[in-house]
Amino acid sequence: MAEYEWDAEGNEFIDDLLKKILPDFLQKVESVLAEAFRFAPYFISFNDFTRFIMQELEQKVRLSPKHKEMLYSEFKRIYEKTQKEATEGIPLRIDFNMADERTINYALSLTDFYLGKFFQGDKKLRLDVVRWLSKYYLEQGNPIGKGQEGIKHFLNEFGGYLKRRTEGKVRQIIDTSVNHLRNSARLRAIAKARITKYRWDAVGDRLTCPYCRAMDGRVFDTGEAIRTLELIESDPASLPEVKPFLTSFPLDKLKSLPSSQMPSKMPPAHPHCRCRIVSFIEEIEEPYPVVVETAVPPRSLEETAILQELTTELKALRPEEITARIRAHLGSDWRRNPDGTLDAKASRLKAEFEKHAKDLNVQSLKEYEQLSYEVIRKPEYVFIQRVLNPQTKKYETNYIFVRNGVYVISNDESLAIQTAGRLKEDIESWLSGLSKDSPSATVKLLGARQIQPRPPQAFIDKYEFRSIQDVEKLVIDFAETHKDLFAYIPKSVEVKEGVRYIMGCRGLPDGTGLIFVSKREEEALITALRKLRDKEPLTRRDEESLLSLWHEFTHLRTKNLFNVYGTEHRYVRDWIETVTEFIARHTYHEFLNMLRPGAKPAHQKEIIENGRGYQGFIERFRFLLKTFRINEKEAVKELEAILFEKVDNIFERLVEWLGTKIDIPEPARFNILADVVELDKVNFKDFKKEVKRLYESAKRRQQRNNPE
Repeated sequence: MAEYEWDAEGNEFIDDLLKKILPDFLQKVESVLAEAFRFAPYFISFNDFTRFIMQELEQKVRLSPKHKEMLYSEFKRIYEKTQKEATEGIPLRIDFNMADERTINYALSLTDFYLGKFFQGDKKLRLDVVRWLSKYYLEQGNPIGKGQEGIKHFLNEFGGYLKRRTEGKVRQIIDTSVNHLRNSARLRAIAKARITKYRWDAVGDRLTCPYCRAMDGRVFDTGEAIRTLELIESDPASLPEVKPFLTSFPLDKLKSLPSSQMPSKMPPAHPHCRCRIVSFIEEIEEPYPVVVETAVPPRSLEETAILQELTTELKALRPEEITARIRAHLGSDWRRNPDGTLDAKASRLKAEFEKHAKDLNVQSLKEYEQLSYEVIRKPEYVFIQRVLNPQTKKYETNYIFVRNGVYVISNDESLAIQTAGRLKEDIESWLSGLSKDSPSATVKLLGARQIQPRPPQAFIDKYEFRSIQDVEKLVIDFAETHKDLFAYIPKSVEVKEGVRYIMGCRGLPDGTGLIFVSKREEEALITALRKLRDKEPLTRRDEESLLSLWHEFTHLRTKNLFNVYGTEHRYVRDWIETVTEFIARHTYHEFLNMLRPGAKPAHQKEIIENGRGYQGFIERFRFLLKTFRINEKEAVKELEAILFEKVDNIFERLVEWLGTKIDIPEPARFNILADVVELDKVNFKDFKKEVKRLYESAKRRQQRNNPE
């Protein structure tokens, strides 16, 4: 079901406008097809025929003057009704003024632009139509060669496709324009009422996209939004810069941004967006005394990363915005499934009632349901937990409400209540066991007293670090605690004499692994671990030794390493080492924190830039990333997926991955990645020259494909 079909509020406006505009557009499409049928016999080539059709569509499928007048009248009616609804209950007379007139005219001009240049203004729509024509031609042959019946069949097929696209596009334009108009009306009404802040409200159902969920509850300054609105009304060309669609930005980045730094602060966030703004009065909507603190210590590197991501998102929000996120669960429903559909039989409610009725001393479904809502309405504690769903392999976010020993868990994506029961142990222990089988992170948002998490045990505190045997005990202990981290569990550490490498490893068929340390590195590694244990400052040499150990650990996180590491393929082994070292350098600080919680590297920048191993490979790879404008932190996450999942064809996957970053032909991607590890055959100067040439070639290609 399309998103707009779930927006009951305001759909009356959109449906009414569609009834008045869409028939005229469809009739114009019909006239173009009829014209094409009449002139088809005179065309020799399919390309000329399709070019004629596109020209006719561009010239004739436009907004008529009559419909422009109708739109202005309807937009004004919608605007005034929305302003009246926005100020309902406020003792204020809302007069229509020049600013309101300007806002309506701007919404009309936007609609006129996109509908008035229906096929010219939308490059994607035009490209899709051309692709459809080409596909039809290539798959079924030139219809002109099949006579009038062939042409008729072609135009019938094409007409059906074109009408579907036309209806969808007209609805998208009207829907988005009306959303902008209504939110502009609300904003101007809020400003007239001298309310200094407003809140972004998302719908909160299964169709609410992640971007809108990320904006839900955020609070913004009314005056700043008015200035932005007036800027785009006076200079429409500034719209993409000052109020872009949020979907054009990385979601992870948006989640971590404070509201004051959001690139756009008013809906719509994207086409068909259903979000709205509402007035925010702090004296009335007093925020909870929120906190953002770890409730359950992370048990693995993965959980540390989840916790960091969740904490960063929460700290970007003000207390009133977190309060709005918590209060959004007042709309949670027992009968809403996780996918947003209705559980008409209340199956989950009945099942959970059977499990917990006795402990909660409730006698009926209604009593059980009312109790859960009361806990959400007046909680003593609120926690937010992000956990990996083992079935979907996706992370889910749940809010956990606790009051008088009763807990309620509500899914944040669907606002569906999952369960309600009574605590049978202290909160900390219960939270720790809640997701013990899946990676998760839990943060406390509200509570009468601070939960003091048990301080994580530092692995290095257990050992003297007088010999390599102490290092081996540490490695085995670390691996046992972080089994989920490894594909091969290290079981021993051996010192090797007369070897060229600093450290090495081997994955065995039984799923265990071996770590090798060269004799010349043995003392340096022991010293670095001892200094880390004693909280002494680490030198760069110390950190390089610990980085080498983390490099070998990263190798043992790689699946199928036992089968592929001895491969004869000339690039696989070198690229395994390159990607492993690149990831190890960027995640080395996390390893230090796992060995000694709170430990931070003093030489992180030098480690990333110069490291220790495979410097020639890394230097070239980082130059390639920088020249191709690829962010290294984002690359780390994507390369981890390649390295840890399917390493036997790592080179081919890297060639494919690079193709998602820059538009250069596959043979060129193959050659330039090969040159990264061909230190003896290609000097660095020639390598840099070739990388720059490829970038400039890709840039020119992009400019040709997307002329301004």
